[in-house]
Amino acid sequence: MESTDELMIEFELCIGLIFKPLRHHLKNVLATDGSLSSIWQSVLSVLEDLLNEPERNSPISEPKEMIPENLKATMNDLANEHFQNAIMVLISAGVLLADSKSPGDISAITWESVGRMGINEGSVVEWKQAAGQER
Repeated sequence: MESTDELMIEFELCIGLIFKPLRHHLKNVLATDGSLSSIWQSVLSVLEDLLNEPERNSPISEPKEMIPENLKATMNDLANEHFQNAIMVLISAGVLLADSKSPGDISAITWESVGRMGINEGSVVEWKQAAGQER
């Protein structure tokens, strides 16, 4: 790693590539009754991989982490911030509800995925409260 600044710039660009097109095209997708579910599931899958803590019981033969812990924490904070913004956009658009209407709908998929990401429970409660108020 040559520079932490360069790494953060690259990471921020990658996170932007996940969220900016989603926010940009959300209105078009919703207006045409397009399927947001498949796009959102892809975003959730990427975030689960990114935010899940790797198992610490890995074999000794694996190489050491290349990214310092404090930098990883900053990267996770940035990803969480973008994710929270996307959640709030989906709530305000009426797409994401506090409780799912049926198994496998976008709300159920989201809340299940959020549970696997290890996001602070207080944040999840706030999101669900906001989703409940949007009705």
